[in-house]
This record gives sequence, structure tokens and C-alpha cells, in this order.
Amino acid sequence: MAMPNGGHLPWNWIGPAGLAAAVLAAKWSADRRRQRSHTLDFQARQQAEESLRRTEGRLRLLNESLERRVRERTSEAEARSAQLRALALDLVETESRERKRLARLLHDHFQQLVSAAKLKAGVLRRRTEAEADVEQIRQIEVLLEEALDASRSLATELRPPILDDVGLAAAIQWLVRRMQQQYGLSVALSFDPVCEPDNEQVRTVLFECCRELLLNVVKHAGVSTARLTFSVPKPALVQVQITDDGKGFEPGNIAYNRRPEGIFGLLNIQERLSLLGGQIQIVAAPNQGTTVKLLVPAVLKTSSAQRSDTGQAEPAQEIVEGGVPRVRVVVADDHKLFREGLIAMLSQEAYIEVVGAAGDGAEAVELTQRLQPDILIVDVGMPRLNGMQVAAKVSKDVPRTRIIGLSMHERQDMARAMRDAGAMAYCTKGGDLDDLLAVLRNAAMQLSRFERSTVTGNAAPDQS
Repeated sequence: MAMPNGGHLPWNWIGPAGLAAAVLAAKWSADRRRQRSHTLDFQARQQAEESLRRTEGRLRLLNESLERRVRERTSEAEARSAQLRALALDLVETESRERKRLARLLHDHFQQLVSAAKLKAGVLRRRTEAEADVEQIRQIEVLLEEALDASRSLATELRPPILDDVGLAAAIQWLVRRMQQQYGLSVALSFDPVCEPDNEQVRTVLFECCRELLLNVVKHAGVSTARLTFSVPKPALVQVQITDDGKGFEPGNIAYNRRPEGIFGLLNIQERLSLLGGQIQIVAAPNQGTTVKLLVPAVLKTSSAQRSDTGQAEPAQEIVEGGVPRVRVVVADDHKLFREGLIAMLSQEAYIEVVGAAGDGAEAVELTQRLQPDILIVDVGMPRLNGMQVAAKVSKDVPRTRIIGLSMHERQDMARAMRDAGAMAYCTKGGDLDDLLAVLRNAAMQLSRFERSTVTGNAAPDQS
């Protein structure tokens, strides 16, 4: 027990009762201390838990903010990426449209003017008797022919008109020949006749993809041969496969590469195909060649497709000397200058009577059905109905009329298509006028033999 002076009494002075009280007091004091300690610990834990909850809340908000910002940035990046892809594809599509516009401008305007000038020069030469003047006119015709050849070459480099006028098969055949002539690349072509898309955009994309891939073979493969195959593995799906046994490459190293001449690369091909719902598959390895496969869904034409053989130039028609029967002719061409020049040239021939002229395909069909001419001379590229459609309809409705096709296209590109449609012959507008006259004389003689072999009760209309 403590004393007032701060000392302690000896324990034997306290007595039993005082000792018990002291023990109780000490226990009570210890309990208070423990209780106070527990209270402090509980409050500290509460404070720590509250602080932890506040920290977790701040971290949660921060995390949500970061996730939201990441989503926004990702969405923004994806939108910008999509915009860039769309812009790149718009550039490619714009380039394609401009190529088509310029090629069509050359074909429909400049080449027609040159052809009309060449026709008129030919008419003038046939009327001229002085040998010196005839020679001068021939030189003018040669110059016009050179201008026509240069224009035709430029137009086909931009976009071959045969792609629009005939179809994909004929355009691919032209491309194969062009690769051989210009680059020495021999392409083995296999074209399933049913691979003729009905959609112009699909035809354009497939043609440009083939041109780009064949140019890749020329520039990078180091070989002089390639294989090009068009097939339909299942309905409404066109498969194009280009294979070479050249240097090959590592497909993982493909990078976008827009070359100066503006032909798009493999990644741009992939983007363009994706717009059509198609895809590109590449199998390649260094020194093991390359195989590129294009798969494009497409609605295919239900009419008969173009033949897949390359089609050599048609043999020249036999020139018949003298005794040519009189024939009635309808001329159909949407270019007025050329049409008038052709009519002027034909009118100089004693056996030809031009009975009608048409400026578009539908008018040509109507005139032919109404006038029943012996011969229809029809331009391949005309509005409303093209030359092939006119030939097919006339050969069915007026089978007696002989059809001669005219176009700026090279002979081997168009002759097969026109013959398949029902024409008896095909001539190029820039060709020699004597060739066209020879075809006309031969057609007249064929009609004469036809008339002589006709049974009396089925006599043909009077040709006098």
C-alpha cells in the first residue's frame, strides 16, 4: 500500500483484507487498460478500413476512368483507321473511275474523230485520179492510223474498253496477250465459262487484281511463266488463282507499297476485296514460288458466257471480183461523224444502197425489223443496246440479214464475241477500207447464193 510520502508499507502491515482490496484494484486497473486498448484498436481498425474503402473507391473510379478513356481512345483510333481505309479505297475507286472516264473519252471521242478523218481521206483518195495526190492522201492515212494506234494503246493501258463492251473473259484474254507482248510473260490461262460476274464493280476489281498480280510476277518473281485460273468452287463464288514458281517471299513481311505508277499493292487488293465480301489467300516461301488465291462472292450472268480460248484473228473474207448483186444496208453507229463518213464511203459503191442509219442499239433493231435490210453494219459500243445484244436479237428476229460488227477494239479481242452473238464478220474502224468493202462484197455474194438456193415459195424481198 502506498504511503503519503510515496513509500510503501510492508505487505505484512496491510492485512488480509487490505491485500484482497489491492489485488482487486490492480485487476480492475488492468481490465480498464485492456478495455481502453481494445477500444483504441477497434477505432484504429475502423479508421483503417474506412481509409481502405476510400482508397478502393478512388482506385475504382480511377480504373473506370482509365477504362472509359481507353475505350474512347480505342474507338477513336478505330474510327480514324476506318476513315483512313475508306479514304484509301476512295482514292483507288476514284483512280479507277478516272481511268474508265479517260479511256472512254479517248474511245468515244478522239478515236472516232480520227477514224472519221481516215474514212474521209479514204473517200477522197478513191475519188482522186492524180497519182501524186493519191500518194499524199495515203501518207495522211498512215499518219492517222499511227495516231489511232497510239490512242488505242493509251486507252487500253488506262482501261481496256473490251472489259465494258464484252466482259471479263475477253478482257482477261487481252491481258494475257498483253503480258506476253509487253513483258515476255507467258501466262497459261484457264477460264471457266461461267465465271462472268454480272456486276461491273466485281468485273473491274477482278481485272485490276489480276493485272496487279501478274505485274508482281514480272517485277519480283524472276520467271517468264505463270498460271492464271478462274473457277467457281461453289455457286455465286468466283475463285481466281495466280501461281508462279519464282523467288517467292515471306508473307509476314508484306507491307503497303503504293508504287509511282499508281497500281495498288497486295494490302490494297485485300481492302478492295473486303468491300465485296471477298478475301485473299497467299501461300509463299522464299525460293518456293507464290500462289495467290482470290475469293469473291458474285452474281454470275445467266446468259451464255464468253468462250475461254484466246481466239486467233478471223481469216480474211474472200474478195469477189465483178458481178456483185445489189444489197440494201443499214448503218448503226452512235458517233455521227463516223456514221456519216461511212455512209458517204458506202454510197460510192454501185452495188450498195444505204436504206437507213441508227444512232443507238435499240434504233438499229427497230430499223432492221422494219426495213429488212440485206446487211446490218453495227458498232459494238452503243447506248441502250450494245453491238452483241443487237446482233443476237437481229439474228433471231431477222435471220436473213447479214451482220457485220465494227469497233475500235483489236480484231482478236472482238471477233469471237461478235460471231458468238450472230455476226458473220468483224472489222476494226481503224482498218483498211478495202477490207470492209471486201467483207461487204463477200456478204452480198453469200446472199446471192442464199437467194438462188431458196425454195420458190420462200422468195426473199426484192433487192432491186
